[in-house]
Amino acid sequence: MKRKVNRGLKVKIYPTEAQSNIFDQTFGCVRLIWNYSLMERKEIHSLYKDYPELYITHKYKTQADWKREFSFLKNVDSQALATTQQELLSAYRNFFKSTHKHPIFKSKKQQKNS
Repeated sequence: MKRKVNRGLKVKIYPTEAQSNIFDQTFGCVRLIWNYSLMERKEIHSLYKDYPELYITHKYKTQADWKREFSFLKNVDSQALATTQQELLSAYRNFFKSTHKHPIFKSKKQQKNS
């Protein structure tokens, strides 16, 4: 009888100064997209809470819209920004299913690795 063994590897990386700057810029832009998208969703929810048909049909800003508004987002990996919006959508779905709490804003000072 064969037994399945899960193995893992811990790797510590030491990025160069340029790579570290790219990481910091990416994390900052992801936080900005999360916070602005969350703020937009809260405002739309407060506006349309009495009109569910309008709330459902509302189109939120996409990654391209955010890039037009903030030109420095073009320097960051687009998949990181797209993933952020998908995670926010998933967080809201979980909130409305009552399985999770309401999504919160991300802070630059709080060092929670997520």
